[in-house]
Amino acid sequence: MLAKGGRKLRALVDSGAELNIMPEEVVVQLELPTREISMNIAGISDHSSPVVGLAEGISFSIETEYQKAANFFIVCRKVYMVLGHPFLADH
Repeated sequence: MLAKGGRKLRALVDSGAELNIMPEEVVVQLELPTREISMNIAGISDHSSPVVGLAEGISFSIETEYQKAANFFIVCRKVYMVLGHPFLADH
């Protein structure tokens, strides 16, 4: 996918994911606006990750497709960027 400034990023498309997820390091690198929130998300085997924010209405494109937008929950650990069910339902 292409993000702000034409930067190429990889994202996992996961129809079983209940959220769109972005690692905090990507948010910092792209200087994305965020809203602070605090919660935990659980994954496989009840492995949890803290969510530190929400990036809303983030625009990007996939390959040569038109611009898309999605909200991403920001996780402060090394994780894959995930386009989950909310993204798939909207697009």
